[in-house]
Amino acid sequence: MKKLVCLILSAALIFALCITGAGAVEETNVAFGKYVSGEVNGQGNIEVTLGFWALEYLTDGLVPEYPSDNQDRLGWYAGAYVREVDMTVTIDLDGDYDCSRIYLYPQKFLEGTNFPSSYTVEISDDGENWTVVGQEEDLDGARSEPMAYGFESTKISYVKLHVTLLSSVADGNAFYAGLGEIEVYGVEHVEGQTDPGTTEPDPGTTEPDPGTTEPDPGTTEPQPATGDTAAIFAVVAVIVLAATLVISKKRAVR
Repeated sequence: MKKLVCLILSAALIFALCITGAGAVEETNVAFGKYVSGEVNGQGNIEVTLGFWALEYLTDGLVPEYPSDNQDRLGWYAGAYVREVDMTVTIDLDGDYDCSRIYLYPQKFLEGTNFPSSYTVEISDDGENWTVVGQEEDLDGARSEPMAYGFESTKISYVKLHVTLLSSVADGNAFYAGLGEIEVYGVEHVEGQTDPGTTEPDPGTTEPDPGTTEPDPGTTEPQPATGDTAAIFAVVAVIVLAATLVISKKRAVR
């Protein structure tokens, strides 16, 4: 009998631990494949239309090497006749998501020297009211690692990059700015669900190791955690069984 009770206790404890772990929801790149629009006020082009660059390439899940055998999709590239601009790139997430991280990847083309010099990263749940979650001023030089911006998990539907100063890269009378990819990590928003409680990096100060592998970009939509209740019942069962064992021992001694 004692061995049977111990076996049941062990099985219940393992079940509780497994259920608790299964309840966690993994963040994915919810910007993958989403629509990207752009606008520039003044003289300039929101896209350099040479076939290698396009706004839609910012969410295609690729940061191509350069040079390489396949150079058809290098990212996004924009130009203007002055460095100081009013240029916006907006991603429509096509839904509500609880997000906490945004990554801006430099292009491998020109070793990332075409990365925008001054910009803000903004989020919104309605496309009209925006909150700044990242900002840089006067960046310059080569860049190989993505810029990471972490913030408290927030329900959003749009992400905007507002560029105010292009890179120092110039060709004749024009200046340029380019990115390889934009990633936005989060989970599908569920009304009434509490903050998933992820630990966020310090905004704009921590750059992730470019060699790390991010979660598979948006191929499947995550589902809200459902294992918490079952985990509680399993833990309660463990406590009850343990109490029963103790009582049985006391009775046996008597």
